[in-house]
Amino acid sequence: MRVITVNTRAVIGCLFAFLLLTNVIYSVHAVKMVRIDAGSDTPYKDNNGNTWLADTMNNGIGINNTYSGGDIANTQNDALFFTERTTEDRRNPLTYTINVDAGQYKCNLYFAELLPEAFGVRRRVFHVYVNSKRVITSLDIFREAGANKALVKTVECLPVNGTITISFGHFIGNPKISALEILYYELPPPSTPSRVAGMAVYYYDYNEQVLERMPIPFDRKPVIGVIETDPLFKEQDYTYFRNSKWCFQFATTFNFYLNIQTGGDYTFSTESNDGTILFCDGRQIFNYDGNHDMGIVVTGTANLAAGEHKCILYYYQSIHRSGFKISWKPPNAQNFALIPSNLMSYNPKELAPVISSLDKTSAAAGTRITITGFGFYQTAGDTQVLFGTVPGTQISIVDPKHIQVTVPGGVSGQVAVTVKTPVDTSNPLQFTYV
Repeated sequence: MRVITVNTRAVIGCLFAFLLLTNVIYSVHAVKMVRIDAGSDTPYKDNNGNTWLADTMNNGIGINNTYSGGDIANTQNDALFFTERTTEDRRNPLTYTINVDAGQYKCNLYFAELLPEAFGVRRRVFHVYVNSKRVITSLDIFREAGANKALVKTVECLPVNGTITISFGHFIGNPKISALEILYYELPPPSTPSRVAGMAVYYYDYNEQVLERMPIPFDRKPVIGVIETDPLFKEQDYTYFRNSKWCFQFATTFNFYLNIQTGGDYTFSTESNDGTILFCDGRQIFNYDGNHDMGIVVTGTANLAAGEHKCILYYYQSIHRSGFKISWKPPNAQNFALIPSNLMSYNPKELAPVISSLDKTSAAAGTRITITGFGFYQTAGDTQVLFGTVPGTQISIVDPKHIQVTVPGGVSGQVAVTVKTPVDTSNPLQFTYV
């Protein structure tokens, strides 16, 4: 028997090559999996001890074929390729439907050309679809592997409503499949740069009171988080402030690192309606607190060394008109100018989480829900989603704005959902158990 391991080294090699083509390296954990020996009436245990189900989960289209004798190259598991499912039905494609949990999956599809009539290029050519999307076009087993040789194709399979469908469409001859392997994997968090251009801005809602001073230290969590780059906001009447849905009674913090090119005395100025306060490296630079109109310029000077300086600009709006303009005058400059936006940056790992919405505000334990918000840059291992005080399970950080989590049991009634990271705990949103 010709032994070139496909079930371990070759499969992983195919998977590695596929991921290199997409410029992403994944860490594959076979935490949730389905293995099907297509065309087989009995389960099969491979040389690694993995059990493959007898042919199941298909739509009944096609027939099972069994071959005997001979060796299959590129595998230690010849018997896995001696069975196959194929179809002559050109109207109704052979389809496998697999119910899975939410998450990311890779599908390894196993083929071998064992039919002598198909020993030749373009004698059997077909397409492969995942959830109705073509993922392999014009697959020609003989062209890629030759006769009596194992071929493994790896494709990404993202569930749609908890289901993965894999279909085989005609082109030349009849499509076939020897085995299917669906593996769950966890996508490691993307490499996060320590600095990204912009300012991290948090909005605090004070709608229940009339602000007369900057409400620091804040007695509540922010309910909006965004990234902004513009240090100027023109004064205006009764209009939504920047990225908020508010006109009155709110406070904001603009958090950024200021990259100083040349050390020396820097003078900062503010003109605002209502209050503004600036801190750099924990030192107050200017304080123009209280309710007032624009028109008066307040300044403050700090001696800053070359390099980065951590800054926080506080702003609040009470009633009527809103706006501010922050400028600076570097050493040896004659006039004030807006701070160049390319000198301001933030650290994604320092962002505090904010929840803006839940895709389900009521559900039963075990339901998968998606949280939309801001600042979800931590790993799943460093992130908790709390339902009251009970952690949710199977946390997946989809991207910095979305988290998926399974609703935990042991809780009832209405609870507050929060996201907790090493940086902070988010604002709460209400969730009801049903």
